[in-house]
Amino acid sequence: MASQPEQQSGPAARFELIRQQFVAGLVRRAQEIDEAPDAESLRAALHRLAGVAGSYGYDHLGSLARTAMQASESNLSTQVAEALAQLKAEFKRIAS
Repeated sequence: MASQPEQQSGPAARFELIRQQFVAGLVRRAQEIDEAPDAESLRAALHRLAGVAGSYGYDHLGSLARTAMQASESNLSTQVAEALAQLKAEFKRIAS
């Protein structure tokens, strides 16, 4: 049986630390999305978020980012605004 210190430094503990770093980085990702200077930059930021969120257990966040990215690719401004609002709400939920 593993001792307490070994359990705290095992793979699950290391993953949780990496996951916490991802969550801390969401502020930067949100700023990148908010401050995107053009549609291509916005799509790129959303694509990166959609690709990585599920790896850290945030499947819904990734799905919202994909929805916003797809709406942006289709030039559906109303749907982009709605998707970005949902994405921001999810950022806040995760951060709390």
